Amino acid sequence: IAGSEVVTGSSAHRAARWDKYQARGGEWPYERWSKMYENNMSRATNAHAAVDDYHAALGWGRREVTVDVEIDGVAYSRRIDIADVRLQRGVEYKTGYQTANADNIWEILRDSSLMEQGWDIQWILRDRASKPLLEQLRNAGIPYKVGKQ
Repeated sequence: IAGSEVVTGSSAHRAARWDKYQARGGEWPYERWSKMYENNMSRATNAHAAVDDYHAALGWGRREVTVDVEIDGVAYSRRIDIADVRLQRGVEYKTGYQTANADNIWEILRDSSLMEQGWDIQWILRDRASKPLLEQLRNAGIPYKVGKQ
């Protein structure tokens, strides 16, 4: 419903996601798609809790802070998992096996640009990361840690 917020994981959210999946040509039957939806919701909930725990242990910043970043004269938004805007520092916290996929590369590009603007950004890869992702982080000059901190 326009103007109302749909709660993630609710039956309305599930129905909206199913409709969106079908609209873009999804081929899975509802039962298979539904199992994947449940897995995704569970992973998201667990990842969110892990970042909350890390944030509490860190003792600074706020969760899910959106900042503007400029790349080649174009402004983009970057949501940082944990950030202190005044001190210009942030943490990107990842759970599960992370790879050099398009989403991670896009985050690295924006974080690199933020660092050029004076930010201190660090990536925490709680579980594991591919060599190509670690290489991308190194090439961008973004410090990272792998493993439980």
